[in-house]
Amino acid sequence: MARDVHQARNHLNFSGWGDADEDERQADRENAWDQINSGTMPPWFYVFPMHPDAKLSDGEKATLKNYLLQKSAKQ
Repeated sequence: MARDVHQARNHLNFSGWGDADEDERQADRENAWDQINSGTMPPWFYVFPMHPDAKLSDGEKATLKNYLLQKSAKQ
């Protein structure tokens, strides 16, 4: 799991996200939605069998999509 966290932070580290410009943050939000929409996040090996509650419902996906794809989303 530590390896997965380390790799994820190489792609998107929220500790420094506020220092990025808005275009970069918007690209990060769009990339996050692409991964959620394609089913790669959350990873299947976290959802099944250990954390079935981590599977996103349609309502949760709609909420995330609404936030992630809005222009100039607030931090």
